[in-house]
Amino acid sequence: LDSLLKEMILKNVLNARGCIRKFSTSIIRQERELFVRDEKISVNIGTVGTTLHGKTQLASLFTKVLNKSHNVPIKEMSEIDNAGGEKKFGSSQFPTHLELWDDKFRINLTDLPGHSSYQRNTLTILSGLDAVLFVINPDEGIMPDMVEMYHICQHLQIICLPVIFKRSGTDNETVDLVLMELEEMDFTETGMIVEGLDNHQSVHSFFNNLDLALERANITRDTDSKFYLPMEQVGLIPNRGTFCAGRVKSGKCKVGNTLEAFFHGQKSRGTVKDMEIFRKKTDLLQAGDRGGFFIKFKPDIDLKRGGVVYEPGAEGQISASWKVDLKSLQSQEPIKPKGEFMMYHSTFSDGKVKLDECQLEADRFTEVGVHISYPIMAQTWDPVIIKNNHITLVGNLISPLSA
Repeated sequence: LDSLLKEMILKNVLNARGCIRKFSTSIIRQERELFVRDEKISVNIGTVGTTLHGKTQLASLFTKVLNKSHNVPIKEMSEIDNAGGEKKFGSSQFPTHLELWDDKFRINLTDLPGHSSYQRNTLTILSGLDAVLFVINPDEGIMPDMVEMYHICQHLQIICLPVIFKRSGTDNETVDLVLMELEEMDFTETGMIVEGLDNHQSVHSFFNNLDLALERANITRDTDSKFYLPMEQVGLIPNRGTFCAGRVKSGKCKVGNTLEAFFHGQKSRGTVKDMEIFRKKTDLLQAGDRGGFFIKFKPDIDLKRGGVVYEPGAEGQISASWKVDLKSLQSQEPIKPKGEFMMYHSTFSDGKVKLDECQLEADRFTEVGVHISYPIMAQTWDPVIIKNNHITLVGNLISPLSA
């Protein structure tokens, strides 16, 4: 999105100065780098964990080490956490996407906020990830918020990879204690250790282990079904149309294809005009890619994060009331959730979800009626997260409820 916005602004400035004859649109467009789709497997990975445990620091370190071996662009922490609030408080508030690659994989690494105040920005990204790196500061240990996030990721069927980010003064006994805690949590993958900021060999060892874990997972992509993209980012650009970005769930899309859109009960359709992946121009998006495109919708539609763009015929079921299988993450005792909750489904989030009267347990799912402020488009058995400040529930959509 940034590169396309800059291009539009530059063109407007040149027009205003009467210089457009010297700088044609074609020249401006040629300056955009082309995305080359090679034999590397594309994967989407996020960093999660307790705030200030070193997620952003580790992401920056990855770029510096891979810059020397694979020419990955270096990103300093100040470039990753670059919003005003992030600089002021020294912690992530918004997701930041970084492009990494090694010999086998092209990685979209999403650095996610760990602070509870910005958990919404993390939970709306999770469903688009193939794997998460649980970054642990061994001197602080495993915190309750990380345990909850682990169970959420398990429910979403995301590959969970623990990363112990050692500091210079961390002793081996402390690391062993963390490894024991990970075993008690039933992590299927052994904790991978990164030995501080200066031991680049440990980072290379980490990526070797990461590659092996991703190969064992045997990640597959549904490129044969129709195109379907839940939107993570939306921007309306005058004279260009709507820019829609996210992770493609299924299918393929090329420039010139006609797509439909849905959000809050509204529908529209349009033709794809321009595409990009990692701010690089492309003419194809396919399942597993995280990218975006410009599209002009007719009729106009007020699209926001949580909307869906899809190929005609790929439309899911639409309803504001759903039968949902739910269970509690916190309490081993039965609970009776009351009041308003926030629901997360794919990239959609709503803060006024109400549940029918029910009693939920931690060890089994119970069918519950869930009522949302606006209709959502979904598929049967899509996973959902429903929570407030005290209770976290996980579940799956079963079917729309009759009006």
